[in-house]
Amino acid sequence: MNRLPLNDRYDNCQAYLLIENDLKEIFTFVEPKDNSSVYSHKIYSLFLRVCTEFENISKQILNFNSIAPEGREYKMKDYFKMEKDFGLSNYCVYNKALGVEFSPFYCFYGKDSYSEVMNEFGNGFWYQAYNEVKHNRSENFNLANLNNTLSAVGGLAVLLFLQYGKAAFYPYIDESKYSFEQCDELDYCENTIWSIFKPEI
Repeated sequence: MNRLPLNDRYDNCQAYLLIENDLKEIFTFVEPKDNSSVYSHKIYSLFLRVCTEFENISKQILNFNSIAPEGREYKMKDYFKMEKDFGLSNYCVYNKALGVEFSPFYCFYGKDSYSEVMNEFGNGFWYQAYNEVKHNRSENFNLANLNNTLSAVGGLAVLLFLQYGKAAFYPYIDESKYSFEQCDELDYCENTIWSIFKPEI
């Protein structure tokens, strides 16, 4: 698949940075260490927003590459196709201050379809947790927790990084005047909470 055009990144990148700012606001009330299972209406609202933004970017990528949905609308089984070209499961996000290092798409690794992911992980994958809480908050409110929200934000950061490099976190800078390196071993991006890491496999 081709990556999204770098010079059209503003809306996508600005939306992400606003999400990250709202996550940091939550951190002023909930200490992220040892509170991964905490959920609330504020966290729920952010969780849904992050996941809908992930869907938005994924649809843009598939449309840009003329990949139609398998059904009437795009679903995760369509977004899963990005794993083959971009290697989403190979990337980790890391933040020493928060004490977290994880791969937002780890459950894609070695899988041939999203149905395989579902069969093994179910709502242990943050996107499926989002679907369940979106359709039945009363029964699944606990899935809108800090851990799933962090995972979703990290997943969105990885997806944007794989489209735009470090420019994903600098929406205002003219890309023609700057060089944005691609991720090698450990890439610290100053304008985001994450370092993005591609481990050896």
